[in-house]
Amino acid sequence: MTKNSNKVWLVVSVLFFFAFNGTSETLDDKEPESVMDYYLLLPLRFLPYLTNDSRSDREKAVRMKSLDGRLMKAGLMSDEVTTTLVLFKRSDGSDLVAVENRSCPAGCTSRLNLLSYTQHQWVDVTNELLPPIGDATIQTLLQKVYRNPNYPSRRSQLIYTLQKSGASIDVNEYWSGMVLGQLEWVNDAFTFKPQEALGGNDTVLASTDNALGDRLQIIGLDPESPAILPLNGHLRIKIAYQLKSAKYCYIRVKPVVLEERLPDDFTGGSMHYKSGSGVTTGYFGFNNQAHLDLIRIAMLDEQQRPILTLNYNVDANWIGTLDCPKLYVECFPNTDSSGAALACMVYPSGIRPGQELSYHWTLSNGSIATGQGTRRITVNLNGAEPTTMNAEVQVGNLPGSCERRSSTTLSISSLVKPKG
Repeated sequence: MTKNSNKVWLVVSVLFFFAFNGTSETLDDKEPESVMDYYLLLPLRFLPYLTNDSRSDREKAVRMKSLDGRLMKAGLMSDEVTTTLVLFKRSDGSDLVAVENRSCPAGCTSRLNLLSYTQHQWVDVTNELLPPIGDATIQTLLQKVYRNPNYPSRRSQLIYTLQKSGASIDVNEYWSGMVLGQLEWVNDAFTFKPQEALGGNDTVLASTDNALGDRLQIIGLDPESPAILPLNGHLRIKIAYQLKSAKYCYIRVKPVVLEERLPDDFTGGSMHYKSGSGVTTGYFGFNNQAHLDLIRIAMLDEQQRPILTLNYNVDANWIGTLDCPKLYVECFPNTDSSGAALACMVYPSGIRPGQELSYHWTLSNGSIATGQGTRRITVNLNGAEPTTMNAEVQVGNLPGSCERRSSTTLSISSLVKPKG
């Protein structure tokens, strides 16, 4: 090969490297026109789930594209680790690219970046265009709606949800679920408007009320139905409510699962809402394959008595596979009629429908009264009661690479009341 040929190959190799390793170089020479074009040009640092970077890798990671070419979402097919892009139009016809990175394997974090792309270069304009929402402002908004809104030692955490309209961005506080307001795009700038200042312009998907003036409304679903979600992905429900019949209430969102399942779904909690009106969000998901066609929203008083119940049909599928489930063991006072002092249970999270497992328990103290070979055992404490007990379960019928054992050690005295 000649020296000139070597030089040509060197240049080609360098260009290929920069094109697919997160720099601001273009993947081709044309100017981007759609959100997909911008996605293919996006620096790799905004796509942390890509272990290899090429056009085909990026296309395989795409999970959803809007028909008008202004919103798209990409990410993993297990766990909710996603990048969402939306285009906001400037008055000169150019695009502002909003990029939201979300990661929810254990609690959710959300990062919003606002980017310009001109002359084949990316410029981060987040600091210039994103108005700050201070912690004092967040706490003031929370205290208007919630009783005891502060979690001990938890800092407020904002979640940004991009809208396909390219006109606004929803802002939630993660731990409470409260919708704080919106970032509205007007005259080439974002302005934060608290929820109470937005009025009731939301589309009502479902509603119920009573003669006492209480009301529940579903005003948003993210992602929209029909939805395809990764394992551990969150289906989020935006709820408007009005409470008049009680001083406080809880609002709970739960999937209605018709078939028998292991406890492999997860849901968001509920705060203590004050009398009045507001907007909040709830979420749930599954950590194995699942299909869901019905959700239930309940408004409960302080004594957990129902005030209102709203059922809503959805079409949501959690897809993907987990080779190995997560195993969690818990022991607690036994309340059945067997007379055994304790009960222990293993929770295998992420079992595929129809997958049968075997269970073998061993105890450091006491004896198994019932349940050997099942997920739940009861335990007799023989003779002098020990201070601690270790319960271990070995799970069978799993692939050889999976962790098969899980255990817990507990204080007996803290769980079992002394006789007499």
